[in-house]
Amino acid sequence: MGSSQSFERLTLPANTTSPVSLAFDKDDEGPYVITSDGLVVKHAPNIGFLKMATFKFQRGNKTKQGLTDACERPRGMAFNNLGNKIYFADAYDGLFVVRFNSLKKREVPRLAIHLATSVKGVPLGFLSGLDVDPQNWNALFDRCYFCLRAKLPKHDGKLAK
Repeated sequence: MGSSQSFERLTLPANTTSPVSLAFDKDDEGPYVITSDGLVVKHAPNIGFLKMATFKFQRGNKTKQGLTDACERPRGMAFNNLGNKIYFADAYDGLFVVRFNSLKKREVPRLAIHLATSVKGVPLGFLSGLDVDPQNWNALFDRCYFCLRAKLPKHDGKLAK
């Protein structure tokens, strides 16, 4: 980047945790940001961040098994613009989706629907990334086979535009 570039810090809403993933919708609006605690917010010019959705984790006894917060974060987020859907990949809980009537008008925040933790009986494992194929609208995801076992602070990320 040249020295003439400048950045503006985008401040997340109070009481939210670190940004983990971001995406823009088909109209290049956003960014939509998912935080480490499962909150989805959309940045609107001259307004700030609006709460769009949330999802509940099904952590169970993962922490007791020695897996820590470094693995317990949503890892990916992508749009299916044809159906106004946002997909989320979570390291433990698998695949989630939120459907909106319209991304243009402000709606009541929605709860994400849990789609899958396995495919044909094979556990998804640690989902680490996600995208939606614009040709056929399939959600594609990948897994990581190594996950840090170190504790990381919950407020360790930053956003800039």
